Amino acid sequence: MVCGVGHITHLTRIAPPTVGLVLDVGTAHVGEFVAREQIAKAKGERVEALLENGLAVLNADDPLVAAMASRTPAKVLTFGTSNDADVRAVDVALDASGRASFTLAAADAQARVDLSPAAVRSANRRCGGCSGPWPTVPGSRRAARTVPRATRSPTR
Repeated sequence: MVCGVGHITHLTRIAPPTVGLVLDVGTAHVGEFVAREQIAKAKGERVEALLENGLAVLNADDPLVAAMASRTPAKVLTFGTSNDADVRAVDVALDASGRASFTLAAADAQARVDLSPAAVRSANRRCGGCSGPWPTVPGSRRAARTVPRATRSPTR
């Protein structure tokens, strides 16, 4: 939960992160902020807290998130449907039952992912969730096989 500019910084001083993942800058927190740019400022505190040996995982499809790359000394890994993304969801489609599927692609590796009924937007979020382990961990194709079994948190 983002409670205002400085809140995430406060929390990262208590528990310094080694990975910072930012999926998007939407309007869910607009009640606490004046504009999406203010939300981006607050969410960017996640990547500002990373050290050089950290990893910032950023959505290449959201310009406000992609711009956070300049706010961290950590390695930056991007995800999304953009050709510029390090980890991409390509060939995103919905079948007649509303199930999304896509090919998860990074560097030389690809794996097909078939999700349970969900919106196409879910493909981008799942791509982001796989971005940390995918390009760097041996056997990361396993991540693509586990993505379809992931369930939505009951608090979301």
